[in-house]
Amino acid sequence: MQKTQGLWQFQPEMEATILDYLASNYGPKEDARRPPLPRALMPDNPYPTVSDSD
Repeated sequence: MQKTQGLWQFQPEMEATILDYLASNYGPKEDARRPPLPRALMPDNPYPTVSDSD
């Protein structure tokens, strides 16, 4: 944001505090990915598959 949005440069202590906050509250999570949709809810595949070419 500092390069693209013109945000001013933070003091090193403030930058570390902000990065720690973002990492702990918005970082990657193991359980954040939603489960796949059941096949019954998926639309038909419009593209040919390997089994179609036999």
